[in-house]
Amino acid sequence: MKNFSRLVFVFLICIFLMVDISAVSADSWVWVRSDNGMEGGEVWDIAFDPSDPLIMYIVTNGSGVFKTVDGGSSWQPLQDGLIHLNPVSIAVDPDQSETLYIGSGPATLYVSHDQGENWETSFSFGGYAISNIDLGSGEDAYDYAYSYDTLYVRGPSLSWTRIREGLPGWPLDAIHCIRRDPANSQIVYACTPLGLYKSTDYGLSWVEFGNGLPNNDSDIFDFQFDPIDPNIAYATTYDGIYRSLDRGENWTLFSTQFARELLIVAEPTRVFYVTTYGDVLKSCDGQSWTTTNNGSGPVSVRTLKRHPITASLYAGTRGAGLYVTSDQAETWQMINSGMTATLVTSIAVDPFNPQIVYSTTRMAGLFKSEDGGLNWTSSGELLRNKYLKEIKIVRSSPNVLFAIDPSNLYKSVDQGITWNKIASDVFVNVSISSLTLNPIRALELCVSTNSGLFKSTDGGNTWQLITIEASVLDEISYVVYDPIDPDTLYATARDGLYKTTDGGVTWSNLIETHDGEIIVTPQEPRHIYVREYFDIWRSIDGGTTWVKFLKPYQDYRSNCFASSPTNSMVMIGFPDYIIADFGGDGHEIEVTDGIEPRIVQTLTIDPVDPGRVFAGTMGQGIYTIDMQMPYRTFLPLIFR
Repeated sequence: MKNFSRLVFVFLICIFLMVDISAVSADSWVWVRSDNGMEGGEVWDIAFDPSDPLIMYIVTNGSGVFKTVDGGSSWQPLQDGLIHLNPVSIAVDPDQSETLYIGSGPATLYVSHDQGENWETSFSFGGYAISNIDLGSGEDAYDYAYSYDTLYVRGPSLSWTRIREGLPGWPLDAIHCIRRDPANSQIVYACTPLGLYKSTDYGLSWVEFGNGLPNNDSDIFDFQFDPIDPNIAYATTYDGIYRSLDRGENWTLFSTQFARELLIVAEPTRVFYVTTYGDVLKSCDGQSWTTTNNGSGPVSVRTLKRHPITASLYAGTRGAGLYVTSDQAETWQMINSGMTATLVTSIAVDPFNPQIVYSTTRMAGLFKSEDGGLNWTSSGELLRNKYLKEIKIVRSSPNVLFAIDPSNLYKSVDQGITWNKIASDVFVNVSISSLTLNPIRALELCVSTNSGLFKSTDGGNTWQLITIEASVLDEISYVVYDPIDPDTLYATARDGLYKTTDGGVTWSNLIETHDGEIIVTPQEPRHIYVREYFDIWRSIDGGTTWVKFLKPYQDYRSNCFASSPTNSMVMIGFPDYIIADFGGDGHEIEVTDGIEPRIVQTLTIDPVDPGRVFAGTMGQGIYTIDMQMPYRTFLPLIFR
């Protein structure tokens, strides 16, 4: 009778608790942006005020528009009225510098008449983002706006008109650039994947142009007239740089250097600058080229612009913000103060001191916070400008950190102040996917790569290649340790999820998945989650049986997920919402207020305070949320 009464009591308590969980209100759970000092970002385009050399604008991926009024010493965001914070192009009206346009996606053109303080929709084109805007000067000027598949032209008495006549058909009618003839404004040139096109009526109709340029298998990326002799023109292609001596009628190969953007400066002799797959190269003759990076310059460059007044060069990067050079690219200076458009790839919280938080970024390196994520500073000179994918803290020795980029493993023994590249002889021509540390054995770690799974038992000094199966040995996407069994690991490959219980000697295939991310919940190691592109699979028996998790949302892909180290909560990010799942038993609460879920790329739950969650985003740095709840919410753990 006593046992029966106890069971009834537990049953009633559980019923009460389930009702309590489902009734928890998340109204007070609001995400707050917390990236002060986390500078950098993906810069898509740069524009200069023609009337004031100190005023410039940039557009970034995720944080919209930034403006400087002091030549780049400091930046401030301009977002009022913007629906989309991922613009890709910007232009200043050359006749009215207070008027700006930005192109965004889906194909929307915004306009501001007060130097970016307020924005309104000017025109919605439909389709892809407006990748370039070219505004003419004068009463009879024509304007151009174009995207991946569309060219729009606006004349002095016309609205925006879509132009197709003479251009190659979709999807090969992408326009890489529009260039005006410096001697005749009626003549315009268009660079496309199928060659160079010319218009003699302001872009209203087009004909293919240029003898000697590569055939249809080579894009024309850029087109420039020579600043000294306007009869000379240059075009960049996959095959190299071509030159014309008769204003584009006939072409010959000038340089075998691959180039996308091309700048030609007369200083007073010609100096050529090009962007390649990320570097800025320089040449005085167009034949021999040198990198301008010199160890401290811009890497992974997206756009290169020359200031029309100061002649300085500005390089916008794919994550490290903006660089400037005023000495012909001999030296570069990073100018990111206030530019918080950082692309965060991972977050780690010190398990003994939750005030210490680390964040890895795409191209902006490593940031560290010593006040729980309120303020950040750049940390680790060796990691600056690296595309860092992940950082991990050794649980028993939090001074020791490991970080990875796509091809290197780094180690710090002083809380991220200094770093060393390790195992350089192991990861040669290898693409690194993920990193995991053994939660029990402090010196043991595994790295998954496209060449197999590598394991070290001495802190990264020596390595062993772990064989899973011959068919999947060449590509392991994710690996994780069981939180309480140091010999149990899970790894995902191209054809499934694998498990070992003997440290990697033998493996069994648990389920057919495709390169999924794995979670093994610390409070219940039998609970395993695998996140594929659209599906999340869950097992509650150590991988023996599996079901699709969150079936109401199975048509939506998930961005990321994380599990709490101290309770059974799992956080899952989707493009339209973020949910907190308490134990996988159907009690999910949407936690979306204050954040745009689609930009969330990584989630981390504080190992000390399970109510504090960090979200790393693509372009808006880090957000935090305080999810403090009544203690009884987690009481079911007592009765498990």
